[in-house]
Amino acid sequence: MFVTVLVNLTVTPNTVTTVDVVNAVPADMADTQPFNSNVLVLPVDASLLGLTNSASAISYRVFSFENTDSGFVEDSGLLRYDLAKPGLAFSSAAAIAGPAYRDLDGTKVAVGFTKANFDANRSKGVLIFHHHNGAGSRVETALVNPKLYLPMIRR
Repeated sequence: MFVTVLVNLTVTPNTVTTVDVVNAVPADMADTQPFNSNVLVLPVDASLLGLTNSASAISYRVFSFENTDSGFVEDSGLLRYDLAKPGLAFSSAAAIAGPAYRDLDGTKVAVGFTKANFDANRSKGVLIFHHHNGAGSRVETALVNPKLYLPMIRR
């Protein structure tokens, strides 16, 4: 079993807390293929980061590297997200656990949209992991354009 751990580097000695299973789905519920894959979900309880319903915004930054001489690939810059005010919210009877859904033909996932939250979080869309797909097709992005609308035309 693979687990996510959170290490608090602000205290001495550092505290280590086991959080959840990797990919947020226990192996007895579904195989999310932690081996031979380049996608992984590392879940962390918001409360372990000191977040509450009234203090739910985080700032974060993502760096990517590759195994070459240059190493560094990209820096996202400082990003912000408010966990209590998502722009997109997902729900489905097909949910396995947490944010995981069975990746099968015909599976439907309802999406709630709140434009003000989407804009405030500066969201761009959804990152989708297909854990069992082959190399090069495990990650999909679904961009959302909140300014796109279809006007009603009457004759």
